[in-house]
Amino acid sequence: LDPSAIGLSSQIIGVMDGGIFKDHPDLVGRLTQVYSEQGKDRGHGTAVTGTIAANTDNNIGISGINWHASIAIDAIKDGEEINTIRAYQSLIDRNPGLKIVSNSWGRYYCTQDSVVDRCLIPPTGIGAYNRTRAYRNLALRNTSVLHVWATGNDGVSAHLQNGALHLDDSKVLKKLDNVIVVTAFLADGKLAAYGDYGDTVDLAAPTEFRAPRSTASGEDLYYGVNVGKNYGEAHSGGFNGTSAATPVVSGIASLVMAVNNDLNPEQVKNILIYTA
Repeated sequence: LDPSAIGLSSQIIGVMDGGIFKDHPDLVGRLTQVYSEQGKDRGHGTAVTGTIAANTDNNIGISGINWHASIAIDAIKDGEEINTIRAYQSLIDRNPGLKIVSNSWGRYYCTQDSVVDRCLIPPTGIGAYNRTRAYRNLALRNTSVLHVWATGNDGVSAHLQNGALHLDDSKVLKKLDNVIVVTAFLADGKLAAYGDYGDTVDLAAPTEFRAPRSTASGEDLYYGVNVGKNYGEAHSGGFNGTSAATPVVSGIASLVMAVNNDLNPEQVKNILIYTA
């Protein structure tokens, strides 16, 4: 086995999420930068980070996908779009050599029984297409970075959520080589009903699994399975949704890069798609 196949200590993987519990025992020593620990859902960010890079051989919890990489994380700024965009760009700028940013979040809400017009114009008055323009442009500016995004969890066309990243300014499908949009599948090999779908989706990855959660008083350290359920089943109690699937892709992409650091984001994306 090539030692680099389990990751390299020189790697830095970026995460934008809802904050983090930086003192979680499975994350000790794995965080190179925490620019903002506080966010809307610190447990969510902890689970994303742990999926990618939780410690291994420490007799607790889980093993992350990349055993050696470090994580640089910043919290999304809820209700402050311009500051989130700035934080995202700053995360890249302040970490030379960073090649992946994992994004298990979005601003675009619609329910499974929504009509199309309501999905395109949610209560904020700004639809998925408009809200993704800044992040598409950010990807176009940062072509040496692979941007991995969750589709969303409404069981609708991914055009209506983060899949809109693959639509150009004329709303025509024009996929970006350095963006991967991820939906989720379950242990039975079928796509999760809640995962968004369609031609703007690049990959599907596993969801509903054990992951670090919190160090807050009265909360569990890990996502646990519900009574009568198994990990990998819908609504198992494990870390779920396309939020969970996305760091799986980010982690595996980082292993590909560890084996061959000369690969560019487009090459890594194609490797993942054609070997999935």
